[in-house]
Amino acid sequence: MSRSVLAWCALATAFVLAVWVSLSVGEGDLSDPELRGLYLEIRTWRLLNSMLAGAGLAVGGVLVQGLFRNPLASPSILGTTAGASLGGVLVLLIWNSLLVGVVPDWMPYELVLPLGCLVGAWLALMILLAVTGKRSGLVSVLLTGFILS
Repeated sequence: MSRSVLAWCALATAFVLAVWVSLSVGEGDLSDPELRGLYLEIRTWRLLNSMLAGAGLAVGGVLVQGLFRNPLASPSILGTTAGASLGGVLVLLIWNSLLVGVVPDWMPYELVLPLGCLVGAWLALMILLAVTGKRSGLVSVLLTGFILS
């Protein structure tokens, strides 16, 4: 077997082991049949969310590295990380005074912070695109992202 096949087999084995550990290790008694389903459901959603977050971070990193043709580039150079932080902090600051009646009843309050971060990152990206314009080069995009940060 070639080295790449061995590497893929090792990664697949590590992934399966990590999934097994994530589902089976933790607080709670899995031997109780009444609680086993609840614990496994909570752990499965946690596992799927962590996979989705990791995949999103990987895609964001690959896109920025491909855009700037630099393997050391990170998504924070566009100012989106700072925008997400600002959006999250603003949502936390104005939650008690302004947003209590605005958030619908079906949405849990735990989602308010991530949604604030998402809106902040999106607004920072929209500001970056509006300031740089359609025909600007990568240097102006980098400098504008640095200024936004």
